[in-house]
Amino acid sequence: MRRLISLAVALAPLAVGAQEAVLDEDPGPMSDSDMALLVKADDVSDAEIYTLAEGYDEAFWASGEDFGPVLSNLQSIGEVEDVMLDRDGRVVGVTVDVGGFLGIGEKEVLLPLNDIRLVAEDDDDLMIVTRLTEEQLEAQDDVGGVFGD
Repeated sequence: MRRLISLAVALAPLAVGAQEAVLDEDPGPMSDSDMALLVKADDVSDAEIYTLAEGYDEAFWASGEDFGPVLSNLQSIGEVEDVMLDRDGRVVGVTVDVGGFLGIGEKEVLLPLNDIRLVAEDDDDLMIVTRLTEEQLEAQDDVGGVFGD
């Protein structure tokens, strides 16, 4: 069974780590139960991204329910290129390359945090599910040159 994990919760430790560097405060040791909820950014990078495609139910998306019933309808649209943080260390989303063919003509777009969900697969790999369609992503501005490499 696949488990739905809130990306904001799963990646919050990254933001906390960045804030610690700014605040230079020691939060003390984390409990084992808190540690069990952590997800490494490396595990999110290169995760496959799927779209719910057209006609998803907004109430279903907002509920945060398990994606089990709709997983067979998912369409792969790429993989996570980078996890993006703001200057305060808060996760703002992930980037994905869309459009083009075999790397020619593609562009890098930002998937905002509120448009994605992190799902743990049976083999403990992670995948991202977005409510945005591939067409909506292709219509977004290219952010590849904005962030640099």
